[in-house]
Amino acid sequence: MQINNCTIVLDDGEFLIDTNESQVVKTAMDGKSAAGSGAGFLFHRCPPDPLMTNGLECVGEYSLRDGQWAASIQQTATVFRVGYIPPSLGMFGCRLDAIAALWKARREAWLLHI
Repeated sequence: MQINNCTIVLDDGEFLIDTNESQVVKTAMDGKSAAGSGAGFLFHRCPPDPLMTNGLECVGEYSLRDGQWAASIQQTATVFRVGYIPPSLGMFGCRLDAIAALWKARREAWLLHI
């Protein structure tokens, strides 16, 4: 299944993680560009409203940073502050480890829409 050019990699009916396979990033191993290694997001499904037209609330993300994969999740209402950076779940050597950490922590995410 795809949402806006992203592929859903995990979905339990309440939360889903997508990945942007078309994003091109440099791999940590050789510094060369590699397609299919893009960042992604953890979404919570919620009823559509004027702010959430597609019924998805973003509550976490993973991305490649300085040669390692970082995962973070929103855990407080401070998400509305300018410059808010969600707490890190850690840095990982591979994308699958970052996705697994994000998926494991999904029920700890602070949800605006329940």
